[in-house]
Amino acid sequence: MSDMLVLSWIDFNVAVAKLAPLIDQTVVQKLYGVPRGGLCLAVALSHVTGIPLAMEPAPGCAIIDDIADTGDTLRELKGAQKLVWVLRPQSMLSCHSALKLALNDDRWVLFPWEKEANADKDRDRYAVRGL
Repeated sequence: MSDMLVLSWIDFNVAVAKLAPLIDQTVVQKLYGVPRGGLCLAVALSHVTGIPLAMEPAPGCAIIDDIADTGDTLRELKGAQKLVWVLRPQSMLSCHSALKLALNDDRWVLFPWEKEANADKDRDRYAVRGL
């Protein structure tokens, strides 16, 4: 699929290295990873920073997700800070990001924990939800 941005585990490690120092440890006591994609990133950030994981989002948590597309998912969650790996320009969400896509970059993003064979199906499900 040529209209897809494929991210690798090496890209993942770079994202973790970029995001970890952005966590404000004066206000963040725990990390909450949004299921599914945010959880991988939150676990890696927990290992790097020593900040424990939270089971639920809370005011003292950093909310971690793999992508902020529209920003709706992250907008609903309350936390001390929000960090994402991939930030789309249309998300209208203020958060720290390791990768900001260009304004005209609307490619489907394939994260290293996802199967390329399922990408078309995932994209179609996403489109049906109207996102």
